Amino acid sequence: MENIEIKICSEVSDEDIYLAFKEGFSDYIVKFDLSKDQFLERFFGAEGNKREHSHIAYDMNRPVGVVLGGIITYDDIRTFRCGTLSVVPTYRKKGVGRQLMKRHEEIGRKNRCQMMMLEVISGNDRAVDFYEKLGYEKAYFLRYYTLKELRKFPDRTLDVEKIRPEMIKRIKPILNETHINWQNSLDYTDKLEGIEYYGITSRSNLSSFIIFDQMGKIYRMWTHPGHRREGHGVALLHKVIEVTGKQELHMSVSSNAGISNFLRRFGFQKDNLYQFEMIKPII
Repeated sequence: MENIEIKICSEVSDEDIYLAFKEGFSDYIVKFDLSKDQFLERFFGAEGNKREHSHIAYDMNRPVGVVLGGIITYDDIRTFRCGTLSVVPTYRKKGVGRQLMKRHEEIGRKNRCQMMMLEVISGNDRAVDFYEKLGYEKAYFLRYYTLKELRKFPDRTLDVEKIRPEMIKRIKPILNETHINWQNSLDYTDKLEGIEYYGITSRSNLSSFIIFDQMGKIYRMWTHPGHRREGHGVALLHKVIEVTGKQELHMSVSSNAGISNFLRRFGFQKDNLYQFEMIKPII
């Protein structure tokens, strides 16, 4: 479209960015009911997007599309992540999305990133097809699980204590052997408020840990291979229930047979909703 003008988000008002996002997601599969302040806190906070790395499309003075971007470390690779792409319904299939994604990729290349990454919800076939035409491919499934009743297991006496995030960061090389989606990474939880870190130690070494919030959302759960099948998992889950008072817990994990089997063993049920993590190399 000839009248479309693309601007960097650091040069425009937050109100315009919010309007482009809100109208673009008005018919989305999952409804976003976010105020402007909530939107700004989430998408320019823990999500890691930066205004100077994001672009907005205008038709005259009307915001009609926006793409948010931020630099992250993804599988130990410097990656430019698309935090969201939103185009007003009446402006779709008119090249607005392609113009925004072209500018988006230019920012990633300019900042010496090696890869592009984004997430797409299942059922949004139009978006998947759009990104595949741009060179993205599906890399992982992001599954969501819910626990409504913890299965009964033999009691074991294990001390689960509050720990410092630094204890987890010391074993990061071991943790990085398994792919973790961005929203469950330590870089992400570091930016959130109200996050709880609990673990079990053996001879002053961290043998297992769990990261969660007061709503019962679990971001990360891990046990050292040498301590698995010793009751660490059930002890950690009981601690979440004790601290939060929630009987219903939630967790998302990237496609991994071992982790999925672990969750199902404890009684987690797989939700119908899932996402694709899609990637594209920057050449």
